[in-house]
Amino acid sequence: MKSDHSALRPALLFFLLLVALEFASGALLYYWKIGFASANVFEYYHGSEAALARYPDRPDRFLEPRTLLGLTKIALGHLLAYGVATLALAHFARSLAGRPPRWLDWLCALFFFAALLEIAAGFLVRFADWPPWFRTGAFLLFQSLGWFFIALTVRLVLRPPHAAVAPPLPAAAGVGER
Repeated sequence: MKSDHSALRPALLFFLLLVALEFASGALLYYWKIGFASANVFEYYHGSEAALARYPDRPDRFLEPRTLLGLTKIALGHLLAYGVATLALAHFARSLAGRPPRWLDWLCALFFFAALLEIAAGFLVRFADWPPWFRTGAFLLFQSLGWFFIALTVRLVLRPPHAAVAPPLPAAAGVGER
């Protein structure tokens, strides 16, 4: 017997609104602090001096290179926040889907991987000399999957409950026989 969780719908929708605001504010902060251009990402992690050596036509924003301690402080907060958001969104989507399709399992796994990749990307750009576009790509992958799971969960929460399917009627004696 399936239980009715309709009383939880308002709370779940409010949670999804808060997560959506978190994703939106994260996108705005990324745009304002770092930017999407490779030169901006390089400057954010390596500092203005290194950026001016590589991109001499850029204005100097007087940024210091990111340190391991500074990146670690940011990563620790993100690990908890991303972990909770990723777990909650993946769990709600799978639970509300009833019998989730196999592709949803793969997307859930990709969502967790994207969260870890997004956190690690800053370290990789700064200390392993990975290309700056990798950082932006990891961010966009995580954001895209986050918005997908938010939208999917909202759709699943708002869909009408499935009508109970009546069991088939027993065949009457003699009906359909020749």
